[in-house]
Amino acid sequence: MQRSIYLSLIFSLSTYFVFGQNYSEVLRYSQLNPGGTARVMGVGGSFGAMGGDYGGVTINPSALGNYWISEFTISPSFTLINSDAQLNNGSANNEFDAKVNLDNLGVVFASSPWAEAWESTSWTLGYNKLANYNETFAFQGSTNGSIITRYLELANGNDPSQLDNYEAGLAYDVGAIFDPDGFNIYDADFDTRNTVVNKGQTIERSGGMSEFVIGWGANYKRKLNIGATFGIPIVRFEESKLYEEDDDNNEIPVFNRHTFSEFTKTEGAGVKFSLGATYKVNQNIRVGLAYHSSSILFLQDSFETVSFYDYTFNGINESFDSRSPQGVFDYSVKTPNRMIGSFGYIFRKNKVAGFLNADVELINYANSSFNLTRSSQSTQADADYETILNNLIETELANALNIRLGGELASGKFRFRAGLGLNQSPFKSDGKSFENVYSAGFGIKGEKFYIDFGTRLIQNQFGYIPYLLDDPGQEQVVQVDLTKLEFLITGGVSF
Repeated sequence: MQRSIYLSLIFSLSTYFVFGQNYSEVLRYSQLNPGGTARVMGVGGSFGAMGGDYGGVTINPSALGNYWISEFTISPSFTLINSDAQLNNGSANNEFDAKVNLDNLGVVFASSPWAEAWESTSWTLGYNKLANYNETFAFQGSTNGSIITRYLELANGNDPSQLDNYEAGLAYDVGAIFDPDGFNIYDADFDTRNTVVNKGQTIERSGGMSEFVIGWGANYKRKLNIGATFGIPIVRFEESKLYEEDDDNNEIPVFNRHTFSEFTKTEGAGVKFSLGATYKVNQNIRVGLAYHSSSILFLQDSFETVSFYDYTFNGINESFDSRSPQGVFDYSVKTPNRMIGSFGYIFRKNKVAGFLNADVELINYANSSFNLTRSSQSTQADADYETILNNLIETELANALNIRLGGELASGKFRFRAGLGLNQSPFKSDGKSFENVYSAGFGIKGEKFYIDFGTRLIQNQFGYIPYLLDDPGQEQVVQVDLTKLEFLITGGVSF
């Protein structure tokens, strides 16, 4: 099971990093879901030894070697998102959302062979969705403790003028914490560690990781396909959080309500390349091998927070709000490279044909890294935190094997597909646990036109901590069960 960061104390070193970099961000850009087209999605993203479909280019670029005529393809998608979140094993809170995306847009230009032994060559320009970040979840409940404890920990020992502009400083501005004696020892309106407080939070995430790609492929004597692509990954991620605490039942003197809103947006682009080959052993068996380089992503985070506090003292009700400045931070991320080995079996009997394919993907997540000092405005604190983060990545993350199995049956113009993905956890402590991804689809193929439908079910469980404390044992723990049901339609035309 994926988890929140265990070493919470590290992340109190700098307020900014609560909103920005931690090693879960590396996983965001490294855990990809091959699809691109409905055909490839329908077989579970298992297509590495096959060819002739644009979605296969993202798995093994030698898929371009099987194009004999030019083709245009487009794939819109629709995603249903359902989540259940429980605070400290309390009652589950359910959320539902729906999103529309464009997963693929591409064109392949087949050209005449440039030597007698080369049966075909082709070029491609296109766009593919590599990962979908859309998700929404929320929790609520009554537990011991308050987020104001975090503000006190950040503030104690500092003069009010030294408080940060994003958490403790805002809490001081609105009166959630105060310095009663002027000794830089802060207090609150109630015992924030031992009082039962109603609390809840809504987290909304959107965006994705896409790739603009240019590629080339060729077929040698109808036995060997080779291919290469150069890609420009594009990242867009937005996160909005609204945390709330209240005393609607008037059980806590003075305190009425507190909200803390966080807004984060990450944008950027990078570079990568991939190489691949497939070999036809005989009429039935094909094998393939692909290498995908690390992606070097140049990213920028922009972030801001808003704090609101409402209280009643001596019969007088007052409320205040305060907004942080707009924060900006430039950095880069290196994702791990990956190797994909493939085995395919093609069969034909009477009027029924099809294939079975297996892909095995090896990824070493521990080879990921951050560069937090590429900006001219970076500080020694950034360099120190970069070292901590990269050491944490090396300590906590590991090699992982992702296995994808899929097949297709074809009868006349109709195609039927199914697939299964087994994605191994990237965490060393999780051992050999796997996450299952289920897929299915069908299609209709004509002489110059085809249309495919695919669906994929992704289920994920993870832990979430709404705010970090010096003592992890006092933190709130939210267990989230997230389900995504993706629908993809691909239309293609040959020319």
